[in-house]
Amino acid sequence: MKHLALLDRADPSDINGKSLQQRAAGRFYTHELVGRRLARIAVDSAATADGIRVIDPFAGDGRLVAWTIEELAKDGIREVLVTCWDQDASGLEQAKIRIDLLAVDLGIQINLETWVGDTFDRAAGSPERWDIVITNPPWELLKPDSRELLRLTEALHAEYKAELKTLDRRLSAEFPISQPSRKFAGWGTNLSRVGTEVAVRMTSVGGTVAVVCPTSLLADTTSTDLRRWMFRECSVESISHHPAEARLFDSVDIPFCTFVGQRGAAQGAVELARMKSDRSWCESESITFSPSWLESRGYSIPVEFGADGIQLLEKFGNLGSWADLESGGPSGLWAGRELDETRRAGFTVPSGEHPFVRSIHLARLDAAKLPDDEFLDIRKRDTPSSSNVERLAWRDISRPSQARRIHATLLPAGAVTGNSVSVAYFRDLSRPRLLALLGIVSSLPFEFQIRSLLMTNHVSLSVMRLARIPHLSDAFVEELARITSECLAEGPGGPGEAALEVSVARAYGLDHDEWTRMANHFNLSPQLPLEVSRHWDTS
Repeated sequence: MKHLALLDRADPSDINGKSLQQRAAGRFYTHELVGRRLARIAVDSAATADGIRVIDPFAGDGRLVAWTIEELAKDGIREVLVTCWDQDASGLEQAKIRIDLLAVDLGIQINLETWVGDTFDRAAGSPERWDIVITNPPWELLKPDSRELLRLTEALHAEYKAELKTLDRRLSAEFPISQPSRKFAGWGTNLSRVGTEVAVRMTSVGGTVAVVCPTSLLADTTSTDLRRWMFRECSVESISHHPAEARLFDSVDIPFCTFVGQRGAAQGAVELARMKSDRSWCESESITFSPSWLESRGYSIPVEFGADGIQLLEKFGNLGSWADLESGGPSGLWAGRELDETRRAGFTVPSGEHPFVRSIHLARLDAAKLPDDEFLDIRKRDTPSSSNVERLAWRDISRPSQARRIHATLLPAGAVTGNSVSVAYFRDLSRPRLLALLGIVSSLPFEFQIRSLLMTNHVSLSVMRLARIPHLSDAFVEELARITSECLAEGPGGPGEAALEVSVARAYGLDHDEWTRMANHFNLSPQLPLEVSRHWDTS
């Protein structure tokens, strides 16, 4: 990866505790707690015998293969063929020293081959396959980073961007399965995704692949093709989730997963494990995924929800989705965004007829707080046709730390929204159905689905489209519209929310116990579950 060589000529000081080379290469060495456990699971999955072939194609300092050798030795293996590839020569020197010492300590024969270079380039045309592929690929999104560019002279800017673009094109051509479903401004190749494709490809049929990866690889909306291919190429046998709060990487807090699979085997039960923030483990659980459920979600797996949470999500599998509501027909749903609010000062004025609404003006189940000092300048921008009607509106930005992540309400006709807000309305302008839809998206069962799909701070329309919606029968719409209208009049946290939750939960086919188990995944005050219990018993 030639762009990394250019960084040798940049300002070498750290950025947020990470060196420029570490940031650009996506180099994060695996914690011992994670690596030893992953090695044990991989060895348990593999068909082991003397002469077993093990590789880490992104070896770093060789720690993952070293831990794997130790686990093989515990099982009586006396000869291991080990291969380590990496672009970092100094790391491979450490790997060689580590493995040579290990051979002496364990009293076994280790035949070690190391190679310095671009793993992606070598793997693209290599027919080589291994019995165990265990690796932590680089974690980096290929795109120019302003923090990196600031360290380069102006003369190097263009060269650095050109090398990144060349690498992006090459990886896109050589590893198409791991390419994102969409790119922004021409960028979007993620090295952890490509590295995962490399690892699976390099695994022999019947062999074992074990990978450390960001949680987003298993759950985002742009890696569907890669996940689908993984489940078809391998029997994924184990997935473990590690929360950001466990702080298992130096200088970065990020949730991540490990997975182990057997190449060429039919998919069976998956062992799910979840680490707690104190680095202890929840009891592991075994679950068999429904293929149709996985397909409907783009093979997104909310490992952090555990088996019980996933089984609750599967209950909604036979319902229609938000996307099914959208159509061009007379009663279909329209959903989208209105105006880009970037540099909005150029097309807004202090007074006018069309208040310019942003996410800060919206609160959950509360009347929109329309601005009185910022309006659309209709001489600079046309009013979008959607702004002529009352519509459902929700904030695009919502952080995981918030107690509720969906902040939606109704927006009156005439107001215009920026792109930090998404909107929807029924083409027949049915207010009861619009109110009912607001009630649904404000409920725990709907948000539970959304949380299982969110990997960023954005509650995007693409995620909303995947969520399941109960059947909008006339009786249900009438009841829920009335309840939602009362909630809007009361404001957020009012007594009507319990009635809303019960109405929506029943429409989803949940009983009280199931709703309570779902609520346990939220950081709620005790008041709402208590009120729901009372309402459930009396309604």
